Amino acid sequence: MVVVAIIAVLSTLMMPFLQWARRLAETSTCSSNMRQLYFGLNSYAQENNGLLPLSLQPDPASGSSGSSVSWQVLIMRQLNVPFPNRGDKSIFICPSWKMTYPVPAYRTYALNLTGGSPTANPPRFFTLSAPSQTALLVESRHEGSGAGYNALSGSIEGNGGKARLDARHNDKMNLLTADGAVISLTTTDLSIDDLLNNIRK
Repeated sequence: MVVVAIIAVLSTLMMPFLQWARRLAETSTCSSNMRQLYFGLNSYAQENNGLLPLSLQPDPASGSSGSSVSWQVLIMRQLNVPFPNRGDKSIFICPSWKMTYPVPAYRTYALNLTGGSPTANPPRFFTLSAPSQTALLVESRHEGSGAGYNALSGSIEGNGGKARLDARHNDKMNLLTADGAVISLTTTDLSIDDLLNNIRK
């Protein structure tokens, strides 16, 4: 009985540490996801005159059918990875999605298209004036049916701007900059405005 009691006490003491370690691992996996997506976005830009994809654009594989696809589909093809089902382990899904999403997610990252339309005039990736100070991907809030918002566009103060940011890593979010680095910051950090707006500079 004494041994059982000791094990129970130790288990109770270890629980917060185990939860902390799990969340740290999920934050690291999320950062890794973003870095992989960076390679896809970089490769896409190289093949498209330096332009980034959009929230929604004509599908280059559709011929004359006129169908449209999201940036996620284009990068999925670029990296040769399958489209994720809800709640999958995927580079398009932050492993901490359960912290803020009410249903299983199939997309948790948004492309930064701040200052422009989600469907026209894509930013030029290779001519950005301050890549290390420019947000490329951010973590996004739940939109509906398991999807996170797939892009930020228009004014950062509008419905398509900072309101779509999501923090699920101990009140912080991961953000991928245009030089391939991942930084962690709160959604109210004073540097957010410049990081988002610089995508058009």
